[in-house]
Amino acid sequence: MKFSGKLGKGGAGVLGLVSAAPVVNLGFPLGGFRTGGFPAAKKTAERSGGQTADNLMKYDPVVHLDFLKQLEDRPLPELERNPFQFPVLGPEGRPMTPEDVAAEKRALANQPPPPPAVPLKPFGYAEKLNGLREAMASYQDDIYIVHVGETVAGKYKIIGITPSRVIVNNVATHETVELPIPE
Repeated sequence: MKFSGKLGKGGAGVLGLVSAAPVVNLGFPLGGFRTGGFPAAKKTAERSGGQTADNLMKYDPVVHLDFLKQLEDRPLPELERNPFQFPVLGPEGRPMTPEDVAAEKRALANQPPPPPAVPLKPFGYAEKLNGLREAMASYQDDIYIVHVGETVAGKYKIIGITPSRVIVNNVATHETVELPIPE
């Protein structure tokens, strides 16, 4: 770095002193070196009445391997339940017996499968000046602007359009579904 004039060289000297000050402070702190441990440890000892060292003396620092061997040889206790499985609660809030759970599973298995989800995804809504409502929806890779009474892809007839949802009738199954328009 080139400095021109006395101001530039003086500024470089000041910058060097400021940069060296933290390094010197690490080696020789201005307030002197602290002795006597950490302040937090002193406060804890003062609160407990200076008994911190006395409390540690009551513990035996010797490791007794014979006691550890006895603990290893003990059999594990038999558990009555799986600690990783929570009980299934019934309608009253009490745990259900395994027979009740099996009966409920059989009842659910006998129900017909739910109809497939409507792949029509509405994503917008608009209302024209003349009051005509239209919705923007996607079906597979196509985007449609639909109005009430129109059919999308020959499968879904639009029955109603509100600012928050589109009401669709499946032409094949005659099932009516309300599809929410995300905000």
